Amino acid sequence: MRRISSAMNNMDTQSALRLQESRLNRANNQIGSQRKIQQLRDDPISAGHLVRYQSYLGRVNTFEKNAATLTDQFSLREGYMTNSLEIMQRVRELAITGANGVYTPEDMKNMAMEKSILSSRWGLAPPWQSGDSSQKSWPGDIRYCCTNGRDTAPAAPPR
Repeated sequence: MRRISSAMNNMDTQSALRLQESRLNRANNQIGSQRKIQQLRDDPISAGHLVRYQSYLGRVNTFEKNAATLTDQFSLREGYMTNSLEIMQRVRELAITGANGVYTPEDMKNMAMEKSILSSRWGLAPPWQSGDSSQKSWPGDIRYCCTNGRDTAPAAPPR
């Protein structure tokens, strides 16, 4: 039970004014910072949603980064495969051209040298598998692309 005194009205009024002032300050802070939630205890349900959406955003950003990395890796490997295909096509052209029998021995010797150079390049390991840094500058390898679907290299380059 409360004792009624002359100061009671004054204290109740001051308490109500302080409460209104704190609410006004909180609203001004929210407007000034353009955030509804200044502290997690201001709105626990919205804070929970905020944490969940920030987690989703982090996962989406990670997915985007991984997708970009995979796209770059696939583009790089596609370049290796394209170069290897070009080498194989050139070796095939040399074989067909040499089989015609209309070229001089010197021309045949030059074609044989070009074919051996191309065949030796075709058998190099890709730069990410090779320990030798001198081989890392040439991107024309297909050893990682085998017909069995595994990442294994053939025993010797085709001749």
